Amino acid sequence: MTELDEIVQSFMRPPYPYDPYPLYAQLRDAAPLYRAGDGFWYASSYEAATAVFRSPHFGQGSGPDSRIRRDPRFDDSSALQTLAYMLPFIDPPDHTRLRQLISRAFTPRAVERMRMFLAGHVDALLDSMAANGGGDVMSELADHIPVAVICEMLGAPGDRHRDLVGWADALVAAVHPTVSDEHLAHADDGASAFRAYVDTLIEQRRREPRDDLLTALVQAEADGDSLDGLELTSTVCVFIGAGIENTKHYIGACIAWLLRDREQLERLQHDPSLQASAFEEVLRLEPPVQVAVPRLVLEDTELLGSTLRKGEHVCPLVGAANRDPRAYAEPDVFDVSRVGPPNLSLASGAHYCTGAGLARLEASVTAGRFLERFPNARLVKDPPVRDDIRPSLRGYASLTVDLGDS
Repeated sequence: MTELDEIVQSFMRPPYPYDPYPLYAQLRDAAPLYRAGDGFWYASSYEAATAVFRSPHFGQGSGPDSRIRRDPRFDDSSALQTLAYMLPFIDPPDHTRLRQLISRAFTPRAVERMRMFLAGHVDALLDSMAANGGGDVMSELADHIPVAVICEMLGAPGDRHRDLVGWADALVAAVHPTVSDEHLAHADDGASAFRAYVDTLIEQRRREPRDDLLTALVQAEADGDSLDGLELTSTVCVFIGAGIENTKHYIGACIAWLLRDREQLERLQHDPSLQASAFEEVLRLEPPVQVAVPRLVLEDTELLGSTLRKGEHVCPLVGAANRDPRAYAEPDVFDVSRVGPPNLSLASGAHYCTGAGLARLEASVTAGRFLERFPNARLVKDPPVRDDIRPSLRGYASLTVDLGDS
């Protein structure tokens, strides 16, 4: 095993490091595009990762040759079958068709309509934290926001929020580049429950249409969009699952980074116009998606002087690319006024996150109102990072704060 293989294993396999960013930097500086001993190519520079996201030579494949369907466990796995119909795991033309359908929910006007709902929901949760003088930002605030917003948009009842968070957590286990049988079994349990719940909602909307997103999706299928049953179920699942998992960790990171750095927090407090750039800087420095969904090499391709062969896999290392000194000056420094190229935390190209605007709105309203209401809040301890969602994702297991005399 080479030294670079050891570096790759140190952030791709447990025990995971609390701080993987120095390891990413070692790999990026030595080999911005590296084929490791596990057979995967890792794109760790901004240039390489952007090329993988944007080039038509990399994708998910189609039909029985798609990356997900190549897994020998596919026919028996509820999780893999669900993922196979989700936007991140399909290529055009199916990807284009589904994206056009889903994008109807995320127009700027539709996203902005959620601001009032968000503000009321956030304030109620913050009232509870204020009464207790603090608490765990993750379990008492961040966990509740994305699931409430997505359910409001879909018209789903609010009585299963805890279940939805749990199912989304479980399904994430099947997203990693390599998935053990144990983790896949856990993901299958979550996917089965998730699909059964969503199927029930879909049947209700077929019988009793409403003025909500779920009805629009059901009617789009009925209007001859060629969206079949499993596509519809998986589309609703990705709405809920991706909307919950990634956004709640983005919210937590925004609050944590600003409470850690009083100087940057005071800059933001003195100049609220920096809020958008501040939260974007957090997204760059600590992206919820650390290792993007692997891509198949669809045809022999030259990239950064290396030949990638058809059928090989390549993983964009978002956490590494976002701190590439060739893209960002002093890339490890937190600067709420930073100006630079777009970070890759929400991907790029055809697979750019459809819900990006909604995720940014949720983080802006939630973290913004928290910091406004509790200007003297402080972290009680350095927040532990979850190990059950790594290596692909990163988020805090808890984020305990004392609100002081706020």
